[in-house]
Amino acid sequence: MNESLGRIIGEIFDDLTKMASKTWDNLFNFFKSVSKEQYDAINQYGGFGKVLQDAWNIENQSKGELALKDVIAWLKSHLPKDMRCRGCMIVLDKTLVTPTDLSFPHHYYVCFLDTNNEILHEKPQIFFHCNVIDAELQQSFAGKDMIIFG
Repeated sequence: MNESLGRIIGEIFDDLTKMASKTWDNLFNFFKSVSKEQYDAINQYGGFGKVLQDAWNIENQSKGELALKDVIAWLKSHLPKDMRCRGCMIVLDKTLVTPTDLSFPHHYYVCFLDTNNEILHEKPQIFFHCNVIDAELQQSFAGKDMIIFG
């Protein structure tokens, strides 16, 4: 990575970790507000998903079929024991996914939310990439882009 690209990406990482409000809407607004120089740097780095993944240390997992039980098992195994929170699963816009992930057409982001519905980015998070989701997940989404696990 050249020095200029490294500097810009470093600034974006800093901005992402310092975001005053880490709601999903604010995250999208952040990525919509980047300058042309930042946008070009993000694309050179590997896309918005790669930047977010590296800035917030997000795990990646690819599966042929993603089942509701897989998501619940991941949430239970990573549930922060030091605070009350909820799990959240979001359908990811394909523009947030890095080119190497495109072999799997469906992308989901799973994270924990605090009581103010802010993303707990310092807690475990994951991008699930899959070919299909099972019937239980399809029913849980039922046309929505987000599932909250209370």
